[in-house]
Amino acid sequence: MTAHRLSRATGGLVAVVTLLGAGCSGDDTPVAETTPTVPGLPELPSGAATPGSEFDQHQGANVVFVPPGQAKRHSTAKTSGYLRIRIDRVRTGSISDLKSFDLNARTRRSTPYYVNVTLTGLDNGRIGGADVPLLGVNAHDFLLQATDVIGTFARCQTEPIPDRFGKGTRFDTCLMFLSPKHGKLTGVEFQYSPRVAPVLWKVKPRPR
Repeated sequence: MTAHRLSRATGGLVAVVTLLGAGCSGDDTPVAETTPTVPGLPELPSGAATPGSEFDQHQGANVVFVPPGQAKRHSTAKTSGYLRIRIDRVRTGSISDLKSFDLNARTRRSTPYYVNVTLTGLDNGRIGGADVPLLGVNAHDFLLQATDVIGTFARCQTEPIPDRFGKGTRFDTCLMFLSPKHGKLTGVEFQYSPRVAPVLWKVKPRPR
């Protein structure tokens, strides 16, 4: 994992960019015939997407999310939450969108993608304050961690899950993924655990 810090000279906007390299219009969610289990996690509800499930953009998937320790920003992010995730829109950006940042050579060879997502609480699990648990996947099979932007970035404003996020709460946000070597974004995934296959949304970015 290689982390790069981008900062702009004015306005106090700071972004932490992490590029991860790895080997590899509805709300239809498949219901498992038997209750699936994931090592190290609570029992999944019968309506949860099973590990390895694939969805098209705009389809919702129900998942159980346990915020990892490093994602906790507030004391409320302690336990698991059952929520629905939907990928609403994916836009292709340009590296010139980041012209106010100090970019290294590797980052300048990247393409930003802006992914609008909706999270809806299905129970009152306490996951407020955690980062949205999604990764990008590009055509080179790289996993991409969302760029953490502190401040205002009009093209794609990212926020953590609200502290008061419970049953029936809807939360809309945008995630920016920087894809190295201009690899096209092909998917967005949720990982129950590194030990099982992810839940994957196949996406079609809008051109610039």
